[in-house]
Amino acid sequence: MVQNETNKQIKNTVKIGSFCIVTYLVSYVARNITGVVTPMMVAQGDYTKSYLGMLTTIYFAIYAAGQLLNGILGDRIRSRYMILIGCLMSGVGMAIFPLWNNPVLNIISFGMLGFGLSMLRGPLMKVIAENMSPTAAETVCVLFSVASFAGPLIASLFAVIFNWQWVFIATALFAILMGVASFAYFTNLEKKGIIVFNPKKENIFKGIKDLFLIKNFVYFLWLVQ
Repeated sequence: MVQNETNKQIKNTVKIGSFCIVTYLVSYVARNITGVVTPMMVAQGDYTKSYLGMLTTIYFAIYAAGQLLNGILGDRIRSRYMILIGCLMSGVGMAIFPLWNNPVLNIISFGMLGFGLSMLRGPLMKVIAENMSPTAAETVCVLFSVASFAGPLIASLFAVIFNWQWVFIATALFAILMGVASFAYFTNLEKKGIIVFNPKKENIFKGIKDLFLIKNFVYFLWLVQ
């Protein structure tokens, strides 16, 4: 009986952890595409390095701000909705970027990318932390490093296969596909009782205030990049 329960926990851990890691690939692929296609974009005369650097700075600033807000919202909104919205938002942002070389649209595009990606890590970690044993959760979190290594490789592979416009579009399609797939997958796991969602009830504004009172808050804000 104990052995059966242990096997069940291991299977559930694999089901949850493996899909969380694959879903988080969206973040590492998306955040690396600008770096791998910058030489191509500059060589074609479409953009300058300084301009792309400015867009990347906008992305990081909005990503950092989004981590604050979405970290709090993620405790109150079901993870599958946060992940779906985050993937769709970042996917649409990447898809519109190569369509028009317009300064306003470019800023909106990278803003959507940054804010969308900031919606992923918190909800994924919440799913892991609340539905696994502490030891299993620690192991899966360590394996998240797989995404950090695989993401740049996939982005580079896209750059080898496609021109820079299609690199953005291919990554956008990957993000949208994973958003829809994760929503369906986590919905199914919830129905089966494999994962549960435990929302926090305390005042959201108190949570925001407490964040700014954390010691070395600015340091940790940039560390999450």
